[in-house]
Amino acid sequence: MVIKKSGELITLTFQSPDGNWLNEYLTLSNRLTPVEAYIGNETVGMRLTFPPVVNTEEGALMQNYPNPFQQVTNLPFFIPEAGEVVIEISQLNGRVVKVIKGSFAKGIHQVSISKKELQSGGVYLATMKYKKQILINKLVLLND
Repeated sequence: MVIKKSGELITLTFQSPDGNWLNEYLTLSNRLTPVEAYIGNETVGMRLTFPPVVNTEEGALMQNYPNPFQQVTNLPFFIPEAGEVVIEISQLNGRVVKVIKGSFAKGIHQVSISKKELQSGGVYLATMKYKKQILINKLVLLND
Protein backbone atom coordinates (compact mmCIF):
# COMPACT_ATOMS: atom_id res chain seq x y z
CA MET A 1 0.00 0.00 0.00
CA VAL A 2 1.28 3.46 -0.91
CA ILE A 3 -0.13 6.57 0.73
CA LYS A 4 0.31 9.85 -1.12
CA LYS A 5 -0.67 13.16 0.39
CA SER A 6 -1.17 16.35 -1.59
CA GLY A 7 -2.85 19.10 0.42
CA GLU A 8 -6.01 17.62 1.94
CA LEU A 9 -6.37 14.81 -0.59
CA ILE A 10 -5.16 11.34 0.38
CA THR A 11 -4.90 8.66 -2.26
CA LEU A 12 -4.42 5.00 -1.40
CA THR A 13 -2.99 2.86 -4.18
CA PHE A 14 -3.28 -0.93 -3.99
CA GLN A 15 -1.82 -3.52 -6.32
CA SER A 16 -3.07 -7.07 -6.45
CA PRO A 17 -0.14 -9.44 -5.90
CA ASP A 18 -1.72 -12.15 -8.05
CA GLY A 19 -2.84 -9.98 -10.97
CA ASN A 20 -6.56 -10.35 -10.18
CA TRP A 21 -8.98 -7.41 -10.25
CA LEU A 22 -9.05 -5.39 -7.04
CA ASN A 23 -12.83 -5.03 -7.18
CA GLU A 24 -12.91 -8.73 -6.26
CA TYR A 25 -11.19 -7.91 -2.94
CA LEU A 26 -12.08 -4.36 -1.87
CA THR A 27 -15.38 -2.87 -0.74
CA LEU A 28 -16.58 -0.07 1.51
CA SER A 29 -19.09 -0.99 4.19
CA ASN A 30 -21.05 0.79 6.95
CA ARG A 31 -20.93 -2.40 9.05
CA LEU A 32 -18.38 -1.08 11.59
CA THR A 33 -18.13 2.65 10.93
CA PRO A 34 -19.91 5.11 8.63
CA VAL A 35 -18.45 5.37 5.13
CA GLU A 36 -18.10 9.13 4.91
CA ALA A 37 -15.58 11.93 4.62
CA TYR A 38 -15.62 15.54 5.70
CA ILE A 39 -14.91 18.70 3.80
CA GLY A 40 -14.97 21.46 6.39
CA ASN A 41 -18.24 20.91 8.26
CA GLU A 42 -19.87 19.12 5.33
CA THR A 43 -20.24 15.32 5.29
CA VAL A 44 -19.72 13.69 1.90
CA GLY A 45 -20.08 10.09 0.82
CA MET A 46 -17.19 7.96 -0.33
CA ARG A 47 -16.92 5.35 -3.05
CA LEU A 48 -14.29 3.12 -4.57
CA THR A 49 -13.44 3.55 -8.21
CA PHE A 50 -11.74 0.98 -10.37
CA PRO A 51 -10.37 1.16 -13.89
CA PRO A 52 -12.73 -0.21 -16.49
CA VAL A 53 -12.76 -3.97 -16.84
CA VAL A 54 -10.77 -4.98 -19.88
CA ASN A 55 -11.03 -7.87 -22.28
CA THR A 56 -8.83 -10.42 -20.54
CA GLU A 57 -7.79 -11.98 -23.85
CA GLU A 58 -6.03 -8.83 -25.06
CA GLY A 59 -3.65 -6.30 -23.59
CA ALA A 60 -4.98 -2.95 -22.39
CA LEU A 61 -3.47 0.46 -21.74
CA MET A 62 -5.54 2.22 -19.11
CA GLN A 63 -5.73 5.99 -18.62
CA ASN A 64 -2.93 7.48 -16.59
CA TYR A 65 -3.71 9.05 -13.23
CA PRO A 66 -3.68 11.77 -12.28
CA ASN A 67 -4.34 13.27 -15.68
CA PRO A 68 -3.54 16.06 -16.15
CA PHE A 69 -0.49 15.90 -13.86
CA GLN A 70 2.18 18.27 -12.54
CA GLN A 71 4.94 16.09 -11.08
CA VAL A 72 4.34 12.33 -11.51
CA THR A 73 1.67 10.23 -13.19
CA ASN A 74 0.99 6.49 -13.13
CA LEU A 75 0.25 4.59 -16.32
CA PRO A 76 -1.48 1.24 -15.68
CA PHE A 77 -1.63 -1.54 -18.24
CA PHE A 78 -2.82 -5.13 -18.46
CA ILE A 79 -1.36 -8.10 -20.33
CA PRO A 80 -3.18 -11.46 -20.49
CA GLU A 81 0.01 -13.53 -20.46
CA ALA A 82 3.68 -12.95 -19.69
CA GLY A 83 5.58 -11.12 -22.38
CA GLU A 84 7.62 -8.19 -23.59
CA VAL A 85 6.06 -4.75 -23.33
CA VAL A 86 7.39 -1.52 -24.82
CA ILE A 87 5.88 1.80 -23.76
CA GLU A 88 6.96 4.93 -25.61
CA ILE A 89 6.12 8.44 -24.46
CA SER A 90 6.22 10.88 -27.35
CA GLN A 91 5.41 14.46 -28.16
CA LEU A 92 2.61 15.15 -30.62
CA ASN A 93 5.20 15.75 -33.36
CA GLY A 94 6.27 12.08 -32.97
CA ARG A 95 9.54 12.71 -31.10
CA VAL A 96 10.00 9.92 -28.54
CA VAL A 97 11.13 11.31 -25.16
CA LYS A 98 11.00 8.16 -23.00
CA VAL A 99 11.03 4.41 -23.65
CA ILE A 100 10.17 1.75 -21.08
CA LYS A 101 10.96 -1.86 -22.06
CA GLY A 102 10.52 -4.94 -19.96
CA SER A 103 9.33 -8.48 -19.53
CA PHE A 104 6.20 -8.59 -17.41
CA ALA A 105 4.16 -11.38 -15.86
CA LYS A 106 0.51 -11.64 -16.83
CA GLY A 107 -1.77 -9.22 -14.98
CA ILE A 108 -2.04 -5.53 -14.20
CA HIS A 109 1.09 -3.41 -13.93
CA GLN A 110 1.90 0.27 -13.88
CA VAL A 111 4.82 2.51 -14.67
CA SER A 112 5.45 5.99 -13.30
CA ILE A 113 6.40 8.93 -15.46
CA SER A 114 7.80 12.09 -13.93
CA LYS A 115 7.86 15.65 -15.16
CA LYS A 116 11.67 15.48 -15.11
CA GLU A 117 11.61 12.79 -17.82
CA LEU A 118 9.56 14.91 -20.24
CA GLN A 119 10.54 18.06 -22.13
CA SER A 120 7.90 20.55 -20.94
CA GLY A 121 4.20 20.91 -20.28
CA GLY A 122 1.81 19.80 -22.98
CA VAL A 123 0.08 16.79 -24.49
CA TYR A 124 2.03 13.56 -24.88
CA LEU A 125 1.10 10.18 -26.34
CA ALA A 126 1.76 6.93 -24.48
CA THR A 127 2.08 4.05 -26.95
CA MET A 128 2.12 0.48 -25.62
CA LYS A 129 3.35 -2.33 -27.86
CA TYR A 130 2.50 -5.86 -26.76
CA LYS A 131 2.71 -8.77 -29.19
CA LYS A 132 0.81 -7.52 -32.28
CA GLN A 133 -1.14 -4.85 -30.39
CA ILE A 134 -0.42 -1.13 -30.43
CA LEU A 135 -2.42 0.89 -27.87
CA ILE A 136 -2.32 4.66 -27.42
CA ASN A 137 -3.44 7.10 -24.69
CA LYS A 138 -3.01 10.84 -24.16
CA LEU A 139 -1.13 12.25 -21.17
CA VAL A 140 -1.30 15.93 -20.19
CA LEU A 141 1.58 17.53 -18.29
CA LEU A 142 0.68 20.92 -16.81
CA ASN A 143 3.16 23.77 -16.72
CA ASP A 144 4.10 25.05 -13.26
